[in-house]
Amino acid sequence: MTKNNLQNLSKDELLKLLLQSQSELTETKEALENTRNELKKSNEKNVMLEEQLTGVQSVTAEGLTQLSELTNMLNKRVFILDDVLSKSLKGQLEFAFAEQVEWIQNARSLFNQTPFNKGSDVKGSKKKLDDAEAATKKLNGSINNAGRSIKRVAKTIAEAVTAMAGIDKTTYGKAAAAINSFVEPARKDEEKKKSKGRVAKNRATTKTVSASLKNHICKSCGGTTAPYETGKLVDKVIGANHKLNEILGVIKNIHEVEVCEKCGQVSIAIADNQDVPVVPNREIGIDYMLGCSDFICRGMALNNYISPIRDMFEIGNDTISYNLHDFVGIYIKPLYDAIIRAAKEAPVLLLDGTPFDCLESQGSRKSKDRKPEEVTVSKSNYILSMAAPAHAKIQFTAYGYLEKRNFDSIRKVVTPDYKFKTLVTDGFSGYEQLLDEHPGAKLQHCLVHLRRYLIVAFDFKNYCEKLDVLDDEECKAFVMKDIEEASDKYLIYSAFNAINKIYALENCVDYSKDNYLEQLNSVREKARELLENADIVMSEMIKRHMVSNKNNTGLVGKKGDVYSRACVYWYQQQPFIKEFLNDPLVPPDTNIVEQAVRPITVFRKNANWKATISYMEDLCMLYSVFMSAKKNGIDDVYGWLRTYCRDLYKYCIEKQWTTYIREGKSLTKKILTWDMVSLSDGFDFSKYQIIKR
Repeated sequence: MTKNNLQNLSKDELLKLLLQSQSELTETKEALENTRNELKKSNEKNVMLEEQLTGVQSVTAEGLTQLSELTNMLNKRVFILDDVLSKSLKGQLEFAFAEQVEWIQNARSLFNQTPFNKGSDVKGSKKKLDDAEAATKKLNGSINNAGRSIKRVAKTIAEAVTAMAGIDKTTYGKAAAAINSFVEPARKDEEKKKSKGRVAKNRATTKTVSASLKNHICKSCGGTTAPYETGKLVDKVIGANHKLNEILGVIKNIHEVEVCEKCGQVSIAIADNQDVPVVPNREIGIDYMLGCSDFICRGMALNNYISPIRDMFEIGNDTISYNLHDFVGIYIKPLYDAIIRAAKEAPVLLLDGTPFDCLESQGSRKSKDRKPEEVTVSKSNYILSMAAPAHAKIQFTAYGYLEKRNFDSIRKVVTPDYKFKTLVTDGFSGYEQLLDEHPGAKLQHCLVHLRRYLIVAFDFKNYCEKLDVLDDEECKAFVMKDIEEASDKYLIYSAFNAINKIYALENCVDYSKDNYLEQLNSVREKARELLENADIVMSEMIKRHMVSNKNNTGLVGKKGDVYSRACVYWYQQQPFIKEFLNDPLVPPDTNIVEQAVRPITVFRKNANWKATISYMEDLCMLYSVFMSAKKNGIDDVYGWLRTYCRDLYKYCIEKQWTTYIREGKSLTKKILTWDMVSLSDGFDFSKYQIIKR
């Protein structure tokens, strides 16, 4: 309102206008104050979110840093599990639940380090952890009670067998009595190895990294090298440390280049802190590919690792995948081939398979590597694991892809040039056919699989519940009646007990002694007696619970018979369960190779499938190299492979540029095509042997 308009207003109108202006000013102040308060709350919320994000990043980084240590700890626990069968059933279950309680306690500890450990919105999460621990401890208590019941059964049977010695005149009765009266040796105490603890590592990257040549002498002819006319090579690499908390970025690498004045050999400097591309002219670095490989071999889906770099640099969805495929073909395959050569020389070979879907093999994906008619379509695909026995001189773990689980697919992996003398497998018939191409080779089937069927047939829970309501005298009378009648329960328990005592014998061998083979031969003789008695007992069970088939060519289990499955399995496996008694280097089970399968099953749970057969083969090669390296004492597999890959890259790039310079070409012009596999011919792979001989 202008000044003239105000002069024309009356006193009352001016007063009314003043009051109205004051009211509007008050409303404006209130609105401003509300805005200020909202802004303050927003800032406080942002600070809280920033603290939460920092906390999550810190915990995530720490978790990933500890993952390698956790993997090593799990591997150690796997070796304990390999020995678990020598423990009592109560001891096995106590071990499992102790591990679960420890995991819950660690989870709570990690949860309390985050900024989310307070407030009403997190009570449910904490309560679930508390409830899980309480339920586990309660169940562990129940297991202790069950363990006492099982121990009581075993003790009562042993006492009853002693009391009734000589009463049973039947062959199978005497065999059962011999098994249950056999005194187990004292269990060998294991020394606990002290952990190295956390080892700090610094793999920080910078935006520009230069490398210089320190030695100006040609490694080819001994002549003097001089700086090349351009002096330097430059490449840019998208790189990242294998730790996810490191920042991704484009790294500009500068390499000094010198050429021998005598023979023209090119020398290119690569600094220790420089990343290099998988193939020259590309931007995906070897360090990043090693990070992807490490991520996969820890059982995690690759997409979770590559999504940040894919989004940040707007690269194609398949860019990382085909670079990883090339990385495996150039750098990993030579190491894998060396592992397979060692596996072919192994006298004892352990085999086991696990399902893993491949979309190309199931007909739902096509690739450029194979024509559709070259692919065997199957609903189920597998990965075959191969390993050496635990105490073999040459240690390896190798994997191969099976389009389906049959003899033809297995034969493509375990080719006729393998020189094994004994195969150790589960009861799958496809393995048995491999012996046709290996005259004189033997087959050992896994005793653990056999033991599982006996456990199910005996039904410990039901038997213990019957004895729990009886006092000691009644319990002894009940068991003595079973023994006197040579009941099915007593005979099945005797066969089960024989296998348990075989593992107790195996566990008393001290492999740190030079005479461990003599110890093994000694315990295997005792094991032979136990297994022969178990065979006599189970022969009687087979008579009771199996009948002739329609053609009278063999035996089949009786329908609806609770003991028939155990009897059928023993009947089928009986020809192949005693080979370990003849050779101390042959294990009685496939525990070692089943441990090798576990990392694959963890990865399968997170990744579900692989798109093509080539990617499946890449997966097998990566796991073979990483697992074999760990078996042969290479703790920092990432660091070891990084040194090897950079050495091979340097060899290939110097070889190619040397050829070009000698042809009169210049470093200023790019080489468009790099055949890294052909260029690697002549590289000294003997410096990088994973398998120790």
